[in-house]
Amino acid sequence: MVKAGPKAATVTAPLSMRGIAATGGARVVGFVERYLQAPKGVGARERLRVRDWQRALVGGVFDEPRPRQALWAMPRGNGKSTLAAALGLYGLYGDGVEGASEIVVAADER
Repeated sequence: MVKAGPKAATVTAPLSMRGIAATGGARVVGFVERYLQAPKGVGARERLRVRDWQRALVGGVFDEPRPRQALWAMPRGNGKSTLAAALGLYGLYGDGVEGASEIVVAADER
């Protein structure tokens, strides 16, 4: 049970981006492969490895010039959800854009 009243301030150090590319898709891939782990399934609790085709997608969105929107359509079971979650975490912790908005939408045939 949480006690009423003011809470203690939390102090956390920012993630170190030392050794990761300064910009672009390479920075995103470096962040993902350094800090993120697969939560379940094959390779659970191991660091995520970005596949070559995923690198191409990420580069298309994060290399200059950066588009304002991106749309990827592919069949089930290709790692889209994991990649989208990884990009959301990068936007939250690694991109350095204050107040960024990330919208992830899934659709079916209907």
